[in-house]
Amino acid sequence: MTSAPPSPERPALGHDDVRSSLSGPVSVCVDRPVLSLDRPFTYELPGALDAGVGSLVQVPFHGRAVKGWVLGTTDDVPARMLAIKKVVSPERWFDVDGLALARWVGQRYVAPLATVLGRATPPRIASEEGKERPPYGSIDRSRVVTGDVFSGYRGTGLLEHALASPGFRAILVRPAPEDEATIAVDLVARCLASGRRAVVIVPEATPVPGVARALREAFGDRCALVLGGSTRLRCRTWLDAQAGRFDVVVGTRPAVFTPVPEVGMILVSRESHPALREDRAPYYNVRDVALARGRIQGCAVFLSAICPSSETAGLDLPQVEPSSRRWVPVEIVKPGPEGRAPRLVRALKEARRAFVFSPLPGAGIAAVCRACGSPAACAACGGLLRSEEGAVRCIVCEAPGRCRVCGAADFGLRRGGRERVEAWAGRLTSTPVH
Repeated sequence: MTSAPPSPERPALGHDDVRSSLSGPVSVCVDRPVLSLDRPFTYELPGALDAGVGSLVQVPFHGRAVKGWVLGTTDDVPARMLAIKKVVSPERWFDVDGLALARWVGQRYVAPLATVLGRATPPRIASEEGKERPPYGSIDRSRVVTGDVFSGYRGTGLLEHALASPGFRAILVRPAPEDEATIAVDLVARCLASGRRAVVIVPEATPVPGVARALREAFGDRCALVLGGSTRLRCRTWLDAQAGRFDVVVGTRPAVFTPVPEVGMILVSRESHPALREDRAPYYNVRDVALARGRIQGCAVFLSAICPSSETAGLDLPQVEPSSRRWVPVEIVKPGPEGRAPRLVRALKEARRAFVFSPLPGAGIAAVCRACGSPAACAACGGLLRSEEGAVRCIVCEAPGRCRVCGAADFGLRRGGRERVEAWAGRLTSTPVH
């Protein structure tokens, strides 16, 4: 169990804002992702270049021209300072909040800032950059209709308080299985009703999760799906999201870095899913990055899981959950003879509906030939023989069961399997068993 990640400090907004242009000495993160060079370097930024925080520029570095990101102004001015050669891209790839989040990820997961910035931004497509994009639009509230999905839940006052005004709040939501997608839509609707946008993280792209489908159906073309696709589509969607075209961004792990303006909520769906941990450096977990972003940008973070991870349980967050159990109990018991554990027997006697999983088919495995006493083996291929539906067959080649030594078809069985479970379970209850 891990403790809560360290809290990043929210940077003060000022002249280094995302659209501001800088000049003079600036800090640059050179695109050399090694820990020995993981520090900013100071360059002279000519005002005519029209660059600022997040600009991708070209700088001289050890006799070579390399790319780098402008991090902001600096007072650390060396005696000899080189000038930035040119601006590589007209786009600003992060703002001060995005830079603070990238620095936090680098410190938390021991990764160079250049590596984090490379993961936090999409692959570049030059023809998609510098296009005329509409200014930040107002949130489309025409499709926003909140329902009463939380009527059977306790702790719903936490949700209303978290979404009513800006400020960081983290809440664990434990939806009933049938409510998972509906709750996501309701939370996003409440966020949009407050005049702020939402980011939703889902664990996988294929097949498209039900949460992503439900959000797309509810909010139409104001909902962006960042679920893979071509490099061009990913770059275009990222830049459109930065410009405020979408009210909701739904995506897999990288979407947690999407620079949505006026974000009011981050929802991590199925936060215990193993796919929410990055398998390339930096090896971040979306849950921790979402919480850090919430602290930096002052927004609500909802961790949604039917069964939360042990790390989330260790955070001791306030919970919103059904008032009464709405899913069946699941028990794993120590097996008795043929799996007939006493607790399982008691549960079957009391249950009206149940599902029992038996990993073995048939009624048993042939152990010995009754005619000659030899260990049972298939006469054709030497494989195991299994009794199923009254007949003995090889589990490898499916040939009729014959002794490999004498050719007899009479075997002693080592009992166990689905048919045996069906038989003894049927004797325990009056409910039909199949």
